[in-house]
Amino acid sequence: ERAVLAVYDCTGHGVPGAFMTLLGARALDAGIEADARAPQPRIGSVLDAADAFIRREVNADGNAASNDGMDCFILDYRKTGDSSYASANFTVFAQRGE
Repeated sequence: ERAVLAVYDCTGHGVPGAFMTLLGARALDAGIEADARAPQPRIGSVLDAADAFIRREVNADGNAASNDGMDCFILDYRKTGDSSYASANFTVFAQRGE
C-alpha cells in the first residue's frame, strides 16, 4: 500500500557521527510507525516526531547546548500513485515525465 523513503545526513564524524546516524534511524522509525497509526497520516508529522525524539535524546531542550542534528528528506509513495514529501534543510526538486 505504501513505501516510505528517507534520505538523511547527520552532523559529526567518527563515533559522534555514527551515534547521530543510529539515533536518526531510530527517530525516523518511531515517527513512521506513529504516522502509520494516525487517523490522518501526514508525512510532515514524521519529521516533527523525529525532531522531538532527537532533541529529547541529546537533551537539546534541557540546559545542555547541542550542535548535533540531522537534515532529512522523506517521501511517502502510495500504490495509487499519490505521493507526499517533507524536508528539513534539504532542497527538493521534482520532475514529472521525462
